[in-house]
Amino acid sequence: MTAENAIALYLKYSGNKSVDIRVALVDCDGVLYDSMKNHTRAWVKLMKKNNVKCSRDEFYQYEGMTGANIRKMMFRRGAGKNLTDEEAWEYYKVKGRYFNELGEPEMMPGAKEVLQITKEAGLRNILVTGSNQPSILERIDSDYAGLFEAERVTGIDTKNGKPNPEPYLRGQQKANAKPGECIVIENAPLGVQAGHASGSFTIGVTTGPIPEKDLYKAGALHRLITDLSHLEGRKVLVHGGGVLATKTATALGIETTMVDGRRVTDDQTIDVVTMVYAGLVNKRIVCMLQSLGTNAIGLCGADMNIILSHKRPVKTVDYGWVGDVERVDGKALSTLIESGVVPVIAPLTHDGKGHILNTNADTIAAETAKGLSEYYDVTLVFCFEKRGVLADATNDHSVIPWLDLQRYEALKGDGVITDGMIPKLDNAFSTISHGVKEVVITHADCLCDLSQGTHIR
Repeated sequence: MTAENAIALYLKYSGNKSVDIRVALVDCDGVLYDSMKNHTRAWVKLMKKNNVKCSRDEFYQYEGMTGANIRKMMFRRGAGKNLTDEEAWEYYKVKGRYFNELGEPEMMPGAKEVLQITKEAGLRNILVTGSNQPSILERIDSDYAGLFEAERVTGIDTKNGKPNPEPYLRGQQKANAKPGECIVIENAPLGVQAGHASGSFTIGVTTGPIPEKDLYKAGALHRLITDLSHLEGRKVLVHGGGVLATKTATALGIETTMVDGRRVTDDQTIDVVTMVYAGLVNKRIVCMLQSLGTNAIGLCGADMNIILSHKRPVKTVDYGWVGDVERVDGKALSTLIESGVVPVIAPLTHDGKGHILNTNADTIAAETAKGLSEYYDVTLVFCFEKRGVLADATNDHSVIPWLDLQRYEALKGDGVITDGMIPKLDNAFSTISHGVKEVVITHADCLCDLSQGTHIR
């Protein structure tokens, strides 16, 4: 993405008419110092000493959370132990000792030059970090002499770690600056989310093993939720979370098995996806919507009995606890919608016999649209990483603007439409035949401009 496009997106979502940056809010670990690898090694050593299952990459993804929250989460999830605040603090001191034993991390190449540029441009550089490691904080005044303001935000100044925007909101307060007057420089997904949520222009820098696309996606989620909050009229959101479920399963030592792109859901895996989909992802989205003034409620299919499914029968593959939808209670959902609440539905259903079932998010969205079509004129929007259905998979601009069933069958027969797009389109045409007014397949950034993408009627 070009700088011009990034600024245009920021102005669109922030509501500002122009960019007038006066302050740079700068993260520490992974931005000023190449310290994340040492933090990660220290965390892994602490967890292994206490027989807690974990992986190195997991801690890069959690970077920005408070140390106490990481410790409590990892011990609860990996060892089934709920730490008290006192225990969490004792473990933190041990982790700090392990960190110091690894020696001083090097300054991040180019960081000093960037801060010199921002300072010469008239910006005030303010440190914003969740770290409480004295060995790192004490070095900044000498390593980056004269480049930072005296004000700084550390872990002792905030109650909530990232992705909560509190650290950067506190930085704005200390700088006496509005969100639109600040840029955030971050290196991890949770930090990027926190920067976006604070309302500041956020720059994600890739300095560790986290791919650049993950940093972009972290911002993309906030943009999508912001767009949804601005969308007028009645609305329902159905979300996924498969990538995070796979990472969490790996961290717990649980193998992920995929067959034809579908997750085999055994006893252990259904626990993981329930935790990730209905817990972490669902509640994070609901919190983001609430912060934007949109009243939302997080649900799965079992809540209010809104989506009943049956366990997929075994044919050539036993998919385990995977559900095929039988019915959606559109009336129950309409009751919530008419009360002014936005339902946020996780991709989990139930069988009425006490079992949770992992269910494809596209299928849930399609079946929910059908169920609501009895009460509303429904437009179903599939948001994903492409601009629409493509005539050429290698050309993101080759969007097919419209499809009817006859044209779809012809393009499928010619091999133009293949692979993962076929189930999505099959769902789309099924909804049209059951009363849904229109289906739009488009990029997640285009939710507020549905003239784009591929339209199905």
